Amino acid sequence: AVVSTQSGHYVRGLWDVEAATKEARSIEAKSIFRAHTAVIEDVAWNPLHPTTFGSVADDKKLMIWDTRESVQTKPVHSIEAHSKEVNCLSFNPYSEYILATGLADKTVDLLEL
Repeated sequence: AVVSTQSGHYVRGLWDVEAATKEARSIEAKSIFRAHTAVIEDVAWNPLHPTTFGSVADDKKLMIWDTRESVQTKPVHSIEAHSKEVNCLSFNPYSEYILATGLADKTVDLLEL
């Protein structure tokens, strides 16, 4: 199983939890994705594309990442479509191109990629 976490201004990577052993006290992140310029609020995996996830942050940006890309400082898509901080995102489980974002002004935006 691969798990993603966030910390500060970057998605603190992918963790392969199956690589952990009983003797190991910690495991290293497989990847660290850096591009946001403010605190990341949420990370979500795309249920229709298992190598793709999105991140949103207080920099008002939605970033779409592909774990197969070798460059981890440039997202596949970066959208600054909001005038307020973005607090959460959710991919549509039925349409690969539609997702929702929740904003600090208590509104929800539907986006088509």
